[in-house]
Amino acid sequence: MSVKIKQFIWIGGPCKGIAPKVAELEKQFNTVKFLKADVDVAQELVQKYEITSMPTFVFFDDGKVVNKFSGASVALLLGALKKLTGVQEEQGEVNVLADFN
Repeated sequence: MSVKIKQFIWIGGPCKGIAPKVAELEKQFNTVKFLKADVDVAQELVQKYEITSMPTFVFFDDGKVVNKFSGASVALLLGALKKLTGVQEEQGEVNVLADFN
């Protein structure tokens, strides 16, 4: 299964706070490609995915949105990643392959 995550984020407030945690999660999920978009530049994406607050995480599987949430919640992000990748608590960490531009 191919899972992609797009993270729409601006620099400041809660986004700066969660950025190091997102970087850590990148190192744990090798079936996930992490992408970051600047909401000031990517207005078309903001409108398409109805981004109203930052950070907002939009999860894709086979090109379809399968989950979306706003807020700097590491617990929600980790839970969504585990659900999308099928990682169970007892399986532990997996190798990392992430491209965060």
